[in-house]
Amino acid sequence: MVVISAGFAEVGSEGKAAERELVAIARRNGMRVIGPNCLGIVSTAPGVRMNATFAPDPPVAGNVAFMSQSGGLVSSS
Repeated sequence: MVVISAGFAEVGSEGKAAERELVAIARRNGMRVIGPNCLGIVSTAPGVRMNATFAPDPPVAGNVAFMSQSGGLVSSS
């Protein structure tokens, strides 16, 4: 599950409680969680080709992986 929304642990105790509940529900149902408050995930592998982001430009395929805590840095040209 990719959770793009903000408003979880970064906003205080109510958000932290909501995030804990989200994680508990995911675990009970055998799900993995990416996020919350993330840009999404991308794969340019030929057999996958997935872009589950809201980045303005699609990524180009290549031989370099890039991971960052900053959505702005990842999506900059």
